[in-house]
Amino acid sequence: MRTPLRRLTIGCLLLSGFGLVVWGGLEPGQAQSTPEVGPPLAQAQALWTGFWNAVIVGDLKDAQTYVHSQRQHLFPGAHHREELQQMASQMAHCRLDPNPFPAAPDEVIYRVLCEHRGETAESQVGLRRDRDGAWRLSVL
Repeated sequence: MRTPLRRLTIGCLLLSGFGLVVWGGLEPGQAQSTPEVGPPLAQAQALWTGFWNAVIVGDLKDAQTYVHSQRQHLFPGAHHREELQQMASQMAHCRLDPNPFPAAPDEVIYRVLCEHRGETAESQVGLRRDRDGAWRLSVL
């Protein structure tokens, strides 16, 4: 039987098919940086929410604008709109951890924490500063 969070995990695995998912996390004891390393949490959350809101209404062109310019060609890949919309509805149960960690000079990684009906799941999302200075999704 598939539960919502199991579908979320399957959905993240599907997203990895177009190279936007990176699995892993902080090693035990690895320090997390302060939020100043990237955009303010509210801006990062708005970017995350905007992307999934565009997906849930089926506007994949708009969703693509939230993706870093170097990664836009990977979205939506071979995935169908309906498949992505189902994943987007599951993302409503997720939030960004307020403590990102640096991945590169202009890139940070946030843990994505999901809770629904007593189940939990975790993933990551990366944000990178684009050529125009805006932060965009680089890793989903």
